[in-house]
Amino acid sequence: MRREVSLIPEIIDRQIRENYEVNTHLKNHHGVATGAGDSMVVAEILQYVSRNRVVALDPYEVVQNPPSWNEGVVIGISVKGKTKEVINALKSLRERRGWTAVSMTAEGDSPLAKSSDYVIRISYKGGELPIGVGNFVSAVAAVAALYGIRTLEVRDVSSIHLPYIDLGRAKEVVLVGSGLGRLLAEFIALKLYEILCKPARTYSSEQFLHAPIYSLGEGTTAIFIGNDLRTRRAYEIVGNSGFNAIHLNTGMNSISDFLNTFRIAVLTLAHVADELMLTKPCFMQRKSILEESTPVIYGE
Repeated sequence: MRREVSLIPEIIDRQIRENYEVNTHLKNHHGVATGAGDSMVVAEILQYVSRNRVVALDPYEVVQNPPSWNEGVVIGISVKGKTKEVINALKSLRERRGWTAVSMTAEGDSPLAKSSDYVIRISYKGGELPIGVGNFVSAVAAVAALYGIRTLEVRDVSSIHLPYIDLGRAKEVVLVGSGLGRLLAEFIALKLYEILCKPARTYSSEQFLHAPIYSLGEGTTAIFIGNDLRTRRAYEIVGNSGFNAIHLNTGMNSISDFLNTFRIAVLTLAHVADELMLTKPCFMQRKSILEESTPVIYGE
């Protein structure tokens, strides 16, 4: 993970330099973005950057309850291009007159790419462990490039991290943020599941205040991401009530802010993994679940 974090500036630069003929055609269109796992977070970032011109939807929801618009663009996101439901979602809207299908994938010959009219290539598809740090960054940079963001400022955050000892010992982690802060919370939760098999849940700052705040229990660590007023107040309330609260007090107003805070979060997870002496992600040890669930995701 640390190696991939060190490569982030290079990954971003390479992705931004990719020239997509499709950019101008897509960036002013309304539509749907869909993905699963990390890719669903990318879809939500796409919604944020597009100012809600493109709406992020679960792939199964696209098929079962498709949008009523007569035309638009559907963007299916999958690094390997093999996620069955994402392919099905792309095909279901492509078959409707007036819809253009776009795949965002690292594999130009994948089933997802072959089901689309245009391909946005994720340039980084490496990674020594299957936890998707570099792939995710590359996809986020592709979204930025798609909407004309050509410069992403990446700072050195190697000396900054969360209080990882508390995070490693927590029985449960609750992550709270607004806007891009909430989207980063979703990615962190996915990594907590995969790397540590640790219970985690995420909320927007406003929704957290409206009831989940009362569910915090002994052994819970609550992480608040961002320095907007709502997130700061939620952090103060939880901390003043005696719970273990951590505030990642960074600006979350741009994709650059998101990526720099993302780097802090991933380095923190690397520290936790070291503390627990993990040699591989926890999910790889859950072989019975892994063997049963993988065919469901990629096709049985």
